[in-house]
Amino acid sequence: MAPATKSSARLVALSEGEPRITDFPRQARLLNKADFDSVIRRADRRLRVGPVQALAKRNNLDHPRIGLIVAKRHLKLAVHRNRLKRLLRESFRLASPELPNVDLVVRLLAKPDMTSIAGDISAMFGKMLSSDFVVTNHRAT
Repeated sequence: MAPATKSSARLVALSEGEPRITDFPRQARLLNKADFDSVIRRADRRLRVGPVQALAKRNNLDHPRIGLIVAKRHLKLAVHRNRLKRLLRESFRLASPELPNVDLVVRLLAKPDMTSIAGDISAMFGKMLSSDFVVTNHRAT
């Protein structure tokens, strides 16, 4: 058996036989400050559930992307920050096939209750998948 390369995507067969990417590829992330600033300054849609806020801006790609902002002032311990980011990434990964082509910035605005944060994240992505979360192509200036 040949070892998997770092750049190869892990695939899982679905019941329909279609492969699904199970990792979090680089093209699914916002990577630089300009991308984050663009979404924060020109968000077409904003959504807040509990201490978590999502800002969305339509992109010209064929897939959604996500950027995460989790400040140390709200979660002091790195294990808590990392857990929150893992929950957000996994929720995004599961919702991304149904999400519109948007750039999302998800940020923590206050100290969360770590026992209920998973429910808040699920509720936020549930609202994004609803018909209420429509992202327009442009903003009125």
